[in-house]
Amino acid sequence: MSTETVSPATPVERFVSQFLGDSPDLVAVEWIDSFGCPAGWEFEDEVEPAVTTVKTIGFLLKETDDFLFLVPHISTTNGRRQLAGHLAVPKLQIVQRGRVTSFSCPDAE
Repeated sequence: MSTETVSPATPVERFVSQFLGDSPDLVAVEWIDSFGCPAGWEFEDEVEPAVTTVKTIGFLLKETDDFLFLVPHISTTNGRRQLAGHLAVPKLQIVQRGRVTSFSCPDAE
């Protein structure tokens, strides 16, 4: 039985493997969200309701029937994992999604 370790093929796969091991996947999601939440009162006839399209890239930490739980920033301090910028994207709002397997960046190799 061979114990040879195969290096991930793409820069992103090497990045994920180096920092997080075999999981989680890095995914890109395009989704529809509400737009605006003003700080104060507005007159009804001046309100312009809208939605916006959001593009998010993050590590997929959890997926349920209802949402994808994405985290763009993961750190370990004192032996405990920390998360920053996490969000749950409702699956009903997703326009498209895909696994990130490559990217173009100077010094990515």
